[in-house]
Amino acid sequence: MSNPDSAESIQARIDELQQQIIDKASRQEDYDDAAQEILRLREQKEKAMLNDASRSEILDRIRELQEFITAQPSEITEFDASLVKHLFNKVTVYDQKLVFEFKSGVTVEVEN
Repeated sequence: MSNPDSAESIQARIDELQQQIIDKASRQEDYDDAAQEILRLREQKEKAMLNDASRSEILDRIRELQEFITAQPSEITEFDASLVKHLFNKVTVYDQKLVFEFKSGVTVEVEN
């Protein structure tokens, strides 16, 4: 079963509505509602496509990080600047906690 919010499902609905407009126009019926729905669906489709691209980008970054981690020695016994550079965007130090922001977008808080 396909996702009704996917770009493909939205396009299928747009195609149906376009056919309805053609049918209504040939019968000289009002098709404003269908036209408005098409405009709304086009915006929704654009957002869905952006979300898909963003999700794909995040998954690619996670895969790259997994590959990098797998290539590392099994036990890390000292600070490795290269590892930190590849894994983290930012580490924030507070009085009571540390916040690690990974390049994948995941944030982890560690209480002191």
